[in-house]
Amino acid sequence: IVERELENQVSQKKENEKKTDKIDLIKNEIKDILSSHALLQKSAHIDEADKKSLEKIVSLLKTVENKNLTVSVEGHTQKGQPLFVSSDMAKEVSNYLQKSLASFKIKSVGYGNRYPVSDDTADISNKRVEIIIRRSRI
Repeated sequence: IVERELENQVSQKKENEKKTDKIDLIKNEIKDILSSHALLQKSAHIDEADKKSLEKIVSLLKTVENKNLTVSVEGHTQKGQPLFVSSDMAKEVSNYLQKSLASFKIKSVGYGNRYPVSDDTADISNKRVEIIIRRSRI
């Protein structure tokens, strides 16, 4: 009996390692998608190009439906835009994802221009939506 329990524990550990590797791969693929197409650049509403990118992300996430994952949608703006713009951007994407990923914990937050990716805070690249996958604390 003890031997069987040990085998089960080893098997479970290997399965968890596979999931971790897959999650890391998906995180990288999401970063690649978002770096090739910045969401909500043209308006505060999701357009057809945004939908294509989001559907790719949804497909990836559906391969790892896992109650221990949280999807954080983070909105950022360039200098001169009010904080609510980043919050609205994040909420727009979060609502879209939630329709297809009901089993996921999805949250949205707007950071305004607090975390620029460019030293030129007026640069359009600072206006962006990031999708971050985190393991939930149990």
